[in-house]
Amino acid sequence: MATLEQIVAYLRQNMAKYPVAALRAQLLKQNIPQATVDNAIRIATGAAQAVPAKPAVPGKAPAQPAKPLAAQQQPAAPAQPAPAQPQAAQPPQGQPAAEQPIPIPKGYMPSKAPPVIPPPGRAYVLVVDDDQLIRDMLVNKLEGAGYRVTCAEDAAQSVIQAEGMRLALLVSDIEMPGFGTGVDALKKLRGSNYVKRNLPVIFVTGMPPNEARKIVPLTDPYVRLMHKPVDWNLLRLYIRDLTGMDRPL
Repeated sequence: MATLEQIVAYLRQNMAKYPVAALRAQLLKQNIPQATVDNAIRIATGAAQAVPAKPAVPGKAPAQPAKPLAAQQQPAAPAQPAPAQPQAAQPPQGQPAAEQPIPIPKGYMPSKAPPVIPPPGRAYVLVVDDDQLIRDMLVNKLEGAGYRVTCAEDAAQSVIQAEGMRLALLVSDIEMPGFGTGVDALKKLRGSNYVKRNLPVIFVTGMPPNEARKIVPLTDPYVRLMHKPVDWNLLRLYIRDLTGMDRPL
């Protein structure tokens, strides 16, 4: 279950885009206790706790505000039938419905570093995986969301492509044949003069979590670790945290 700090960070990142009521409903759907959600909302919005009303004196009816004189002199209006409840507003025809907030996936850790906004122009996402099925699935998902995507089959190709083009993000497997692992490629890119040192990297691996955490430099603020099968909500959140780009996958 997400911690209070994670929930507060999630709210602060999404309040500018979604209503607080929608975010609250989404959090409750994740089986987070209502008291925890409400406490996180108070912290995230900076709202002060409401001042409790003064208790009524026993045996004394609360004072009622006096009606204006004109209202006292007017005869009571005949009772009118209750108006029908208005239906929920529907988006105009031809316009998409309002986007729903992203659910908090298991294992999501909000970024503590500012996103690396891609430079203007044709910035690409590089997908690296030796499994063609997974590589094609990632490419199709990202391209379907509107990202410009290119791909490589191993770590050596990923280094060559990254140094020769303008990248916004690297999405890479870890265990691949040939030159080395995806982590080896990351080390080479971090020391390259042709790639920015804070290039965002998301590792998507089938390795056991404990083994993957031993070799992935998670102290690097621009590195994230995911496991297969791909959680698309988690991938979307990581892309947004690392690059500022946010498109439904």
